[in-house]
Amino acid sequence: MNDQKNGDGTFLHELQRNGKATGKMEMKNLDEAIKSMAHILNQETADYYKNTDEGEWETGSIVAFCQDCGKIVSLGIKESKRGKTSMVCGICSSKKIARGREEALKKFYRLDEKSDG
Repeated sequence: MNDQKNGDGTFLHELQRNGKATGKMEMKNLDEAIKSMAHILNQETADYYKNTDEGEWETGSIVAFCQDCGKIVSLGIKESKRGKTSMVCGICSSKKIARGREEALKKFYRLDEKSDG
């Protein structure tokens, strides 16, 4: 593992060590970028993003699932005695919440199967 370290004993790139890394990637061509992500996107999705303006791309909304209530809930905010805030379930005030897209949460927690059976 030590062979991956730089001469100064860190794993950082030279630009990161000098504080010049911007964290931005240059994208010169959308087609090349989409082709490089071919293992992530299927062809229909790639065509959608190529042929649709960026302003018209679908946006997702984030929802919360309470693991104690077992359903999608609205979030509440709870303040601790030290003044630190945290997100909690709006119904039961549980801290055991998961956030994500509604479709993904329903699939992961099998909410559709629970409501049918």
